Amino acid sequence: MKKRIELNAISDNFYFLGMLWKINPRRVVFSFVEAFFSYGEWAFFSVVFMKYLFGAAEFGRSFEETAGFIGITMLVIFFTTGFQIWMEECYIPCTDAELNEKLNRTLFDKAANVDEAINLLRQYGMHASMGMMVHFAIGDNTGRGVVVEYVDNQMVVTETPVVTNFYLAEGSKHGIGSQQSHERYDILTQTLKDRTAMTAEEVRDALDSVSKDNFNEFESTEWSAVFNLNTGVAHYYHRENYSNRYTFSIR
Repeated sequence: MKKRIELNAISDNFYFLGMLWKINPRRVVFSFVEAFFSYGEWAFFSVVFMKYLFGAAEFGRSFEETAGFIGITMLVIFFTTGFQIWMEECYIPCTDAELNEKLNRTLFDKAANVDEAINLLRQYGMHASMGMMVHFAIGDNTGRGVVVEYVDNQMVVTETPVVTNFYLAEGSKHGIGSQQSHERYDILTQTLKDRTAMTAEEVRDALDSVSKDNFNEFESTEWSAVFNLNTGVAHYYHRENYSNRYTFSIR
């Protein structure tokens, strides 16, 4: 069963940014700083750095002056690159855990089941407005599962117990996604057919079986989450490290 919900067109991204600011303002600031450094490096090398080097001979700059400029530039680049590596490898993974917990808490305070979650998402179109490939997998303790996707500025709801990274929504985008995502979908669907019920550990192992490292990918699965629908406990695993988990209570 599929439902289509028209979206108002839209800049609800600012609403989401406001939510992030309330949860962790430092993360928002650091993310903007990282983006500024990334753009600034490109602009500096493309304009200032190359212009200075090509102009060194023309304007008769000494070797010492040119070498000093290059040295200072390398020190700045060393600092900005170090900051970006720290953000990606240390700060973002740590704060992602906090964001996941508090965003889920916000969601569960407003939506206790699938229908309430759909009604909540209906109010916002931040992902549709960006044209992103987004698949929101939503389930509740009745065993019902759906995926919410955005096609042609419409929110499409599809009943399904399995979601990977291709469109399940009927219409112009149906089936669009990598071959690998279709293989992962088939593996998980078969796993559900083989078991009438699964423990949290069995769900974790099922997610491990379809993580990126099983497909000779250079990327890794960023986050895996297991929700116990009976106890209200959520386990998060980062970058395919299934021996270490972050545990939250969502009741």
